[in-house]
Amino acid sequence: LLYRGIGDADPREPAGPYDFEPLPLSAVPQLDGRDDDWPRAPNAWRRIRGPHEGERLEVLAGVHERFLYLYCVARGDRLVMDASDAAALDPAASGDRLWIAYGAPDGAREQLFVSAWSTGAVRGRRIATREFGRPELVEEPRVQGAWRKLDGRDGWALELRLPLSMLGDA
Repeated sequence: LLYRGIGDADPREPAGPYDFEPLPLSAVPQLDGRDDDWPRAPNAWRRIRGPHEGERLEVLAGVHERFLYLYCVARGDRLVMDASDAAALDPAASGDRLWIAYGAPDGAREQLFVSAWSTGAVRGRRIATREFGRPELVEEPRVQGAWRKLDGRDGWALELRLPLSMLGDA
């Protein structure tokens, strides 16, 4: 949950491992996939173990004005990028994904993902189901960021910006 005490969240309950309590940011982070302009707040990170030994995802959330910012670091030796930008719907050629599930302001549950086939700028995408169950990739231009391979390590870092107006209570 982004904000405790909104909707069904009880502010007296302790934050769970998947609750994100964003830091108030004094300035806008540059979307470059680096954490050098983020505040040093070790207790604000959420750490999630991956399915394989040594894999983990670390997430830091922050807000500035009308945007939510996420800085994510995935570590492990099985991490891969997409074969190409067009491979997002091809399971055989797709790499790692960061899926974001959220409640929209109208109460609907939405999902989008971010993937990359090279380091640099990324955008949010979602999969829409069209006629006869055909999947179609839909760009979400409001979600922007940067993806980079970690220097000298196995893994990647991702920095994202999402407008708060597209997020509901969770």
